[in-house]
Amino acid sequence: MGDAHAGFGWQLAGSDLPAAANVLAHERNDVLAIVRFVEVLRRQGKSTEGRALLRALQPVGGDVPLVALAIGNSYWTQGNAADAVESYEAALVGYTSLADADGVFAAKIGLARCARMNYDKSRRQVLEDAIEAGSRSKDAYLLADLDREHAGWDLLRGSHETALELANRAAAVHREVGDRYLLGLAEILCARALNATGDRSAAIELTRNQIDRAIDIGSDELKMVGVVYLAQFIQRGVVVGTPEWANAKDIINEALEAADDPFTQAELILPLAQVFHVV
Repeated sequence: MGDAHAGFGWQLAGSDLPAAANVLAHERNDVLAIVRFVEVLRRQGKSTEGRALLRALQPVGGDVPLVALAIGNSYWTQGNAADAVESYEAALVGYTSLADADGVFAAKIGLARCARMNYDKSRRQVLEDAIEAGSRSKDAYLLADLDREHAGWDLLRGSHETALELANRAAAVHREVGDRYLLGLAEILCARALNATGDRSAAIELTRNQIDRAIDIGSDELKMVGVVYLAQFIQRGVVVGTPEWANAKDIINEALEAADDPFTQAELILPLAQVFHVV
């Protein structure tokens, strides 16, 4: 998305993932085309399948860090921070050797994501490194990625108002180019900020909208992210036996059956346990 010279398949990557995959599957004539196809698979929730395609490649030159970055994204999506860090670091080395400043920026955003996954406030320097790299970038789409990541960090340290501002700024960029997948991720961050400031009903409504969006564009990955946070929001304060309690239980159980990686399963088990132990 955001590339005016991209083919039709990639232009569909933010609005109709099954259609994008069908088109891109027949356009795999170079490494960039394959990486774009794999990104669509990742957004659909097929990171393992996409990673297998990347592992089969033998990239050279500037394609080496591009592939490493895509592999890192697939591991991060599945909650495998250790392997994601290894891939992002390889991308960082490659882009540094090529003097590709935006490539370095993208790799540093990936490393910041992994540091946040294993959150410790002492690791914030990893985010600061990404922010510093972004200060020299003119790429609005990478800067929006950074805003989402920065928002995630601010949520962890309780800076909910700045998190909401950053997430809304990223959402505006994604909305402008019609990338409904990334827009969904940004608006889930907005919902988390709203929930943290006490506006639970608005957070729930906004998250439900993202789940509907995920279904509409064919993104099981976005749907799962939405369900994880919806489960966290609605399990608080529900009364056993009420329709809201039953709805929370059904949503989480359905997601658990569909989850195919340990990270997502763990994210769902805690709110499910809370649902069964509310008093």
